[in-house]
Amino acid sequence: MDETNFYWKTMPRRTFISARSARVRGRKAIKERFTLLLAMNASGNCRLKPIIVHRAKRPRAYKGENMNKLNVHWLSSAKGYVSAKLGLDWLKDCFIPDVEDYCKKNNIRFNILLILDNAPGHSTLLADVHLNVRVEFLPPNTTSLIQPLDQEVISVVKAAFSRRQFRMMRAATEDATVLQRLIESESEKEEEDLVGECNESERRVLQYWKGFSVKAAVDLLVSCWNDVTPATINHAWRNLLEGMPEDRKVTVPGAPQTVEAEVEAAVLEARHIPGSGFAETTDDDIREMLRPDTPNAQEMLYEDTLCDEASPDENEETTGVEKKGLPISEIKKLLEYSLQIRHILEQDTLTNNEGKIAAIAQALFPYEEMYRTHVNNLKQRKISDYLQQKQPPQPADTPQSSSTSDVFEEDSDEEFHGFMDDLTHRRGGGSQ
Repeated sequence: MDETNFYWKTMPRRTFISARSARVRGRKAIKERFTLLLAMNASGNCRLKPIIVHRAKRPRAYKGENMNKLNVHWLSSAKGYVSAKLGLDWLKDCFIPDVEDYCKKNNIRFNILLILDNAPGHSTLLADVHLNVRVEFLPPNTTSLIQPLDQEVISVVKAAFSRRQFRMMRAATEDATVLQRLIESESEKEEEDLVGECNESERRVLQYWKGFSVKAAVDLLVSCWNDVTPATINHAWRNLLEGMPEDRKVTVPGAPQTVEAEVEAAVLEARHIPGSGFAETTDDDIREMLRPDTPNAQEMLYEDTLCDEASPDENEETTGVEKKGLPISEIKKLLEYSLQIRHILEQDTLTNNEGKIAAIAQALFPYEEMYRTHVNNLKQRKISDYLQQKQPPQPADTPQSSSTSDVFEEDSDEEFHGFMDDLTHRRGGGSQ
């Protein structure tokens, strides 16, 4: 299994759509993306239903659809990425049931080897989910060399997607009825900004591009995935299976699809689309579209804006995760657990864990600040406290009653400062 960012509305950078989108402020449809997860066996006869991780539980294009009965497994997270929890959900709710079903249909014993890379969403907890599913992680920095999906399959799927999208765009721009059916209400403001001095042909191209929804993209993607030949999939496993005894290797006859051929076909389709820049599309332009680069800071800010600017209906129906902060009680637990983890790592003298300890400290620094601020606020006394009558002394053996208004009022100054000093020391002695 492997995952990749999928920019389903991107266009070659030389085209007028890309050029004008770069000048538009705010939301940019050309940056629309989701995370795609694909899984397959070495013989190519078991390719699992694709997994889409989107920021919305139900985008507008899927209004009225049963999200549990799609041609993909639809998962959601706040920004459309695979978290450790989402990875566990995928394994338990998607992968295992799908593979069990495949084994039953083909009368195969359910003993599965799942090979993963070391992506952040691939928790080591995956190894303990099912007794019959053995999870092995590829060594660090080897994904591009031996990961089967990374070898060529993902690029073949993406290039085929672009090729078919260009073909559909050219066909649709010649049919006004199709264009009218594709036009939707979303992104109207951006389209107005993009139109500018468009001629009639470019206006038709824009109308198609604007009406190309995430549902249409997913349907096209599934078709491209299903059309990858078993020979292509088997060929992608060659590096990972090198060294395996020949009598245990699976060999599928036929010539594999190549990224080069799909890229060339996509270029030819793009060059026939009316509109400035399409005729100048090159192989490099298409390959640039295939790169699985993570969003840069500007793109991540754009994704935050998408969540913030969602309409009330979309927030109610499609928001993946409700925005809320951790309660202070959970923050305290988090900091305490981190101290234990860092203490254990420090005891390992055979491994240099300084980088890991520093990374943990950096990740938790905002929570340290929140906890410090919270406790400091609790310690600030109102001026009226100093004007109250002095209470009679309590007997030495009478315990003082403690307030239960907040779980942290029981923390003394000494406990707090000691706790935070320990955190500071483990962060490397830096000042807070």
